[in-house]
Amino acid sequence: MYVGDVMICAFFGHRSCPFAVEETLEEEIEKLLLSADVDTFYVGNKGAFDRFVQSALRNIKERYPYIKMFIVLDYIPTQKVEFEGFEIIIPDSIENVPKRFIMSYRNKWMINECDVAIVYCVYTVGNTQRHVDMLKRKGKEIFNIADKIFEYKL
Repeated sequence: MYVGDVMICAFFGHRSCPFAVEETLEEEIEKLLLSADVDTFYVGNKGAFDRFVQSALRNIKERYPYIKMFIVLDYIPTQKVEFEGFEIIIPDSIENVPKRFIMSYRNKWMINECDVAIVYCVYTVGNTQRHVDMLKRKGKEIFNIADKIFEYKL
């Protein structure tokens, strides 16, 4: 979805992933910055993949200080939370979602808001694959960095 001339990239991946993800993330993020006019990024705050994305975005921001980086929370904080270099977004109406479904609600919100997604998906079942399928149904452009990581090992 364009907001003015803003193009949004969201990230989805397995909770566990190899260290090779971070370098590949930086390469893919930079490609999007230079070729697709993406300048706004939404990432979650759970698991290794999200931590790698956050680190990669911080590194990219040093070279491209104009980018906007957001942590999309899957909860309403009871105290002030900060993530270095990131602004925080809490999806509308998340307070009405049962705790069991709150992460899924947040991820669906991110899918609806983004234009493109960078994913790390190696399994054909599970939550990450379900999110990839949703992205496809909505016609979003998807870059699966798992393909590149495993390509390097061949």
